[in-house]
Amino acid sequence: MRQLISATIVACAFAWVIPVSSQVKVTNEQMMFYTSDWKGERFPDGRPRIPDDLLKRALAVSIEDVWEYLDSLGYNCQFDGGFQALHPDKPFAGRALTAQYMPLRLT
Repeated sequence: MRQLISATIVACAFAWVIPVSSQVKVTNEQMMFYTSDWKGERFPDGRPRIPDDLLKRALAVSIEDVWEYLDSLGYNCQFDGGFQALHPDKPFAGRALTAQYMPLRLT
């Protein structure tokens, strides 16, 4: 019985540790390297800080305009659907580190 309990505890510990250790963690130096073109203000962890006035201006831009612009720069196939809008009648824009847009690679 003790062996079963011990094995269960070890299994639970591994089940908790594996997802935590598999998350991508970017250091401040890595963030500065990957966003070296950014010349504006930054957060303490190195992420670029988009000015508040740009976020307000983004509220007036439709998603179709954004996709058209990204497609014109070679960033096609960047759509991820299936999201549910909590307030579909209210536009929103904000700061988030949720996606990375990459251009199409032709091999």
